[in-house]
Order: sequence, then structure tokens, then C-alpha cells
Amino acid sequence: MIFCMMLMVMSACIEHAEIYKLLPASEAALIPYQMGQTVSFTNQNGDTLAFSVVLDETHLFDGENYNPYGDEKMHYLPQNYCYARSVNLECERTSDKLSFTIVPGKELFAFWNRDLLIDCFFTYNPAETVTIDGTTYNQVHSGILYSSQTGELLFEWHYSAEYGLISAKFGGKSLTLLP
Repeated sequence: MIFCMMLMVMSACIEHAEIYKLLPASEAALIPYQMGQTVSFTNQNGDTLAFSVVLDETHLFDGENYNPYGDEKMHYLPQNYCYARSVNLECERTSDKLSFTIVPGKELFAFWNRDLLIDCFFTYNPAETVTIDGTTYNQVHSGILYSSQTGELLFEWHYSAEYGLISAKFGGKSLTLLP
């Protein structure tokens, strides 16, 4: 009798427990930025912008309630109940913000200010060699989207685990890493 009661109590506790997927260190390392680091880019006007890492944390992640800026919720990310690593960079000069989050399964989300810039599955997005502004990068993952109606470039990005964001074009703005 006592054994049955203990079994019922234990099963009730387990039923309500949330199980979080762990983030392997090898996947967390896919975001190469570290706290205190400064990364320089040129923008669409040729200006040099220095972005400083202002946040680098591993945390519980729920895609239903995720927001890299800590205020309103963004409800369109598929991962739930896992550990994730988030890194935020800010440019003091322009107030631009870059936010990177990696979740188990090698899926990276990156936001430029409040706009989703990158949704990359490293497992499925093939790595390639690219040359940008005369510098050749290996093991680069890329994304590009054109409007089906106008043919206009909507966004383009290049990212590597070694360098992080290499280049991005979005909404008339661009960033290109200074090597």
C-alpha cells in the first residue's frame, strides 16, 4: 500500500515537470562573440560602426515567450523548453542592436534591431566559401531572399561560426564585417 502511494506521488510530480533540452558546448560556440568584445562593421554609407557585446548568457528558453530585448513577446520561434545561449551587441553611435540566440539542434536566430535577420539551421544550410569585399571566408552559411513580385532584394546574410556575422543587407541598410 505504501509503495503504491509513493508511486502515485512520484508519477504526479514527474507528470508536471518540464524537461529542458541541454545546449551542447559545441553548439553554444557557434556564436563566437564574448562579453566585452568589440566587433567593427561598415554600414551602407561606408561608416565604421563598433558593436560591443553587452550580454552573453545561457538561459532557459521558451520560443513562445522569447524576446531578445526583454519587453514584448515574439511568438513565432519554434523551439520550446530548452537551454539557449544569447549574445547581444550594441552600437553606441547609432543605437543599432544585434541579438544572436542558438538553441539545441544548431538553430540560430539573429535579430537586427527588432527584425528577424537570420533563422539558420547549421545542419541544413550548407557551408560554402565566399568572398566579400576582397576577403575570402570559409565555412560560411548564407541566406538570401528576393521579392517574388518585384525581384527586389529583401534580405541577404552571411554568417560563420569563426567570425559571426560577416555581412547583412536588410531594408536598405547593410553591415559588413571589418576583417
